[in-house]
Amino acid sequence: MAGTNRKSPMEKSLESMLSSWLGEDEGRGEFLRFRPESKEMSELLERAVSKCIKPWTMKLLKLQNCWQEIAGADVARKCTVVNVENSIVYIEVRHPAFLAVLNTPRMKTVMLEKIHTVLSPEDASEIKFIAAGGRGR
Repeated sequence: MAGTNRKSPMEKSLESMLSSWLGEDEGRGEFLRFRPESKEMSELLERAVSKCIKPWTMKLLKLQNCWQEIAGADVARKCTVVNVENSIVYIEVRHPAFLAVLNTPRMKTVMLEKIHTVLSPEDASEIKFIAAGGRGR
């Protein structure tokens, strides 16, 4: 048996006991009721990691992992998500001319809508574009 279908010695013993009491087919069916429901690996990992990593770091990692899909390949090469704090997403832009283009109300709205595909509006209510090296401000 592979992966999640492996049975512990105790589970094997329980299944054997139920099968001898109730018959082979009914015993197996009854045994399945006692097994935990399967879960997606990503769900289990996210739950485990969230206990070790601060919530804002998890939000930042989610954005960084999806950044190319959110921003598009061209924009993603020119800027990077560097922080998520107090529902504000900080995006560092590598060139001042591109900073001026992104810092328009229309671009902020478009980018924020795309960010909301990954983070909720409560987690990302505003965007601030900052010049490269401006993280300490």
